[in-house]
Amino acid sequence: MAMERNPFETLKNLPYMNEEVLKELTNMKWPWQGSADILSAFSQRKWPPITITETATELIVTLAIPGLQKPSDVKVELSGNTLNIRGKSAPAIQSSPVFKVHQQELHEGEFNRNIDLPIPVSSKGARANYQQGILEIKFMKSVGAQTETLTINFYR
Repeated sequence: MAMERNPFETLKNLPYMNEEVLKELTNMKWPWQGSADILSAFSQRKWPPITITETATELIVTLAIPGLQKPSDVKVELSGNTLNIRGKSAPAIQSSPVFKVHQQELHEGEFNRNIDLPIPVSSKGARANYQQGILEIKFMKSVGAQTETLTINFYR
């Protein structure tokens, strides 16, 4: 007798998914038809996670990107009102035959995220700092649009 495959099994490997969330998903009535649509909807989650805040003079974009080792691991580019963050984070745990990983929620490897900023900003005077896994980018508010690649200061 063939076993029925649970389409939600794949979701267990996504960060922020736990058993309670999966139980809720399997018991809900969904407005769409097949399980492939459900998986597609959940794959739209963005990484790295961001927070965007605004002061009287600045727009501040904060990203959680653990595992960066050097400035060349990440590239920050502003084009018009779109901020692009791309790079590669190192594995938090190196592979070893001595142990096995039972659960992994930390992202590692290549990433690429485009962020539409809520207000116009200026790349002139922009500052990007990376410390303890947090990338903070500060822009001055502006009315114009330009393209510039930012240099990131790494602090240890």
